[in-house]
Amino acid sequence: MSTLSPKLKLISRTAALAVAISLLAGCGGAEERKTKYYDRGVALFEEGNYEKARLEFKNVLQIDPKDLEARFMLGQTFGEEQEFRQAASQYLAVLGEDSEHPGALAELGKIYLLSRDIAKTREHGEKLLAQDPESVSGMVLMAGAAALEGDLEQAVEKLETALERSPGNIEATALLASVYNSQGQVDDAVALLQTAIELNPDESDLRVILAQTYLNDRQVDAAIEVVEGLIASQPEVLGHRMRLVNLYTAAGRTDDAINVLEQAVADLSDQQEPKLAHIKYVAQRKGLPEAEALLKDYIAQEDENFD
Repeated sequence: MSTLSPKLKLISRTAALAVAISLLAGCGGAEERKTKYYDRGVALFEEGNYEKARLEFKNVLQIDPKDLEARFMLGQTFGEEQEFRQAASQYLAVLGEDSEHPGALAELGKIYLLSRDIAKTREHGEKLLAQDPESVSGMVLMAGAAALEGDLEQAVEKLETALERSPGNIEATALLASVYNSQGQVDDAVALLQTAIELNPDESDLRVILAQTYLNDRQVDAAIEVVEGLIASQPEVLGHRMRLVNLYTAAGRTDDAINVLEQAVADLSDQQEPKLAHIKYVAQRKGLPEAEALLKDYIAQEDENFD
């Protein structure tokens, strides 16, 4: 039986130690990269830059496909982009690894609620309430299932309980406002939304629902005021300006709508979408000759900037 010389044994131990250290360093480097990608993704998500956030969470998953929080956040980005099928796929993957993940249960339940799947909505609500009888997300899902079944009294009761537990909760407020609107209780819906907006001043979805509530009640000026407030608070969001364009158009105020688009082009000068929206609107409302002239004007401006 051969034996290693003391010198070879030392070399062998040194090599093994070097390999161990390199493996540990590799693991540490991977964890550091995961943390960096994840933190950057969360920051981008909070800024509303969902496309770039999605790429960061995918970077995490390339390193560790079983990182559940990165996969959950990837589902969140898809949800914000209205890609509900892909969002659901991510939440299902999370639940495949952790069947009690509360965030994935809640978000997947909301997708089922949007798709009007009563059984699945209730199933996810029950799972959340089994984990925590005080779960507001669970209450909202159960209320949504009741509303879909036409039991509005039970839906209102559950949503009011949810709002007692979590005043200003966005999902509970939105659903209860919808129930109030369906019953013609516009004043109640407006009061509810205004209270929630005071508690969530940076939440744009509540203001959009409030504007739509006013519009459904033919209170166009009130709806316009709400959307103007949205633009003032989030001037970089073109969608808010397009809502104002639609409101002015519905009110027969075409020139005001065009002014909004012109201001969007000026304020968002680094984006092409406002210019395209402006051209398209002028074509629809003023005719092709004016739209063609506007297009040529924008092309000339681009040429000047390039020069």
